[in-house]
Amino acid sequence: MTLGPSDFEPFYKLLGIPADQQPPNYYQLLGISIDEDDLDVIRVASRQRRALIKSHSQLGQLPEANGILYQLQEAELILSDPISRKEYDDRADLLRLKKQSSSDDPLYIQSKIEPAAPQVVGEETGLWKMFAGICVLLVVVFSLLAWLNSGIVWNKTQPEIASRGDEQDNTSSQSSGNPIDESGDSPTREMMEGGIDLLPLIKLPENVIQAEWEFKDQFLIGDSTANSSQNYSLVKIPYELPSNYVLQLKVRNTDSRDDSALVAGLANQDVGFAAHMKANRTQSWLMDYETEQANGMHQDRKPVQFFNSEVFSILTFRVTEKSVVVEENGIPKLKWEGDFSQLSRKKFWAMPQGEDPRSLFLMTYGRYEFAEIRLHPYYGQMRPLTELNTVEGDERGPWLSADGLTLYWWVRPTMEAESEIWSASRPNHNSAFANKRRLMQGESPTITGDQLEMIYLPSRSKSEALHISTRESIQESFSDPVPIPAFQDFAFDNPCVSQDGLTIVMESRSKNGKPYLATRRSRADAWSIPQEMIVPEWNNQPGRWRAPMLSEDGLILTATYSTDTGDLHVRTTRVNRDLNFNKMEQSEISQLGESFAYPRINETIGELYLVKFPKPGDLWVSKWPLE
Repeated sequence: MTLGPSDFEPFYKLLGIPADQQPPNYYQLLGISIDEDDLDVIRVASRQRRALIKSHSQLGQLPEANGILYQLQEAELILSDPISRKEYDDRADLLRLKKQSSSDDPLYIQSKIEPAAPQVVGEETGLWKMFAGICVLLVVVFSLLAWLNSGIVWNKTQPEIASRGDEQDNTSSQSSGNPIDESGDSPTREMMEGGIDLLPLIKLPENVIQAEWEFKDQFLIGDSTANSSQNYSLVKIPYELPSNYVLQLKVRNTDSRDDSALVAGLANQDVGFAAHMKANRTQSWLMDYETEQANGMHQDRKPVQFFNSEVFSILTFRVTEKSVVVEENGIPKLKWEGDFSQLSRKKFWAMPQGEDPRSLFLMTYGRYEFAEIRLHPYYGQMRPLTELNTVEGDERGPWLSADGLTLYWWVRPTMEAESEIWSASRPNHNSAFANKRRLMQGESPTITGDQLEMIYLPSRSKSEALHISTRESIQESFSDPVPIPAFQDFAFDNPCVSQDGLTIVMESRSKNGKPYLATRRSRADAWSIPQEMIVPEWNNQPGRWRAPMLSEDGLILTATYSTDTGDLHVRTTRVNRDLNFNKMEQSEISQLGESFAYPRINETIGELYLVKFPKPGDLWVSKWPLE
């Protein structure tokens, strides 16, 4: 008969631990006495029990087996370390048992693995006993004096221990042999702005691997205390992680149990790994999914504790191609540096068979509440153009001149006020922009390559049609806006004019509007009547083409494709100007997520300009192509 999860009790069937002693403490789990301190005995006990479980013919598909293997290794590591063991004993109230003999205490557990009898060295003569007694007395006296002296120094120098609510965690971090220097760090409980909101992607119960999970008062709650069959809860987040990113969780622990912990499943390239963060014990670690892997993450555990307050913590995971850093409220706590290609490709032990080892997931031992989960992909050499921020306003629609030395954008001071067009310049491509100035009233500007013509919306309150302003030289001011006759009957937005000023594509304001195209023979000629472009749909889903941009050769059209389910940046191509666009794909800009808008690429300079939300928007620049 094949055993199933519902009729198999591994603690009792394999380890002989009765129901009234479950869940077992670490000593019961290993089958050793409470005062056993021989490291060889502890390690042999753990090894024998793991081998027993691995050899059981009917445990291949049971997740309980993997869970016990994991607990056995943790028991070995905790009991082998004096500091961790002392803390565990204090919390589990096991010191009382250690002070009682086996004959007096019915809960005393006899070790199932006994060490070899100690060897007696020397002759037990009366002179030897006297000499030994004097030595012991001297050791006791000097130890007492040292203890008293250290106690005086401790009382003079150490601050009063803070309560759980006031405590600041300055514990060391995990690294490849080197702790993180925390000097100058100060706690912060603010999430980074923007990013990809992952919380709405979690669907219950579809993404639940192990109950219990629920949405309550806009919080995602994982509560293993409500689960009688397992001591953990597990949910998958259906999102494929990039190679470089920052992931943030706004979470709090509401469980005071000793084994309370949060495990966050992460990934880098093709390798899955996780952060195991203890809430009520000073031991946490980063781990790959093969515990025997040489030079892996799993071997290095540090005395680090998380969730030292009942208020929400901000957990930040900074992942690159060479390192992982875990922060709590801005303070680094765990770090690993190494070669990800050398780590195991195995899946996490609690994930179902066939699951992607790079799965993003959350596992809770105890009860945890998640208020926000946000992903910030790595944006290469991207930086905010803070030097262009206005005192008040929402910066939008960046447009870089053909020579890359002048940037135009527009600002909406308030929703009620008229928009303004601004510009700034720089002496060379490696310099910051300066000479910021307001040009005129209006929005959505596009400028010809010689910067002598600007097509834009001068005022939404007066007209929604595009106008044109001109000037004789770039040192002069633009003229007053003049309506473009061919565009008078259309409501367009975010125009994009070619450098020679002879072709323009425009965004339609209708719900599923396609881009429109207009041309002229020369700058002295009138514009043609705009024509709707024939473009494909993304996955046969209607959408609006926002901020379209046409390449100078007219063969590549890019835009933000906006649908009811979200936005993505797309690219469509054609082989010559006489044919329609047909091939469609996501562009590299899509990896930035939906926090960015108005992307404008200058291929010649190799720069990407865009606006980062949430509102008010800020101007950002990055090297192009994205790294």
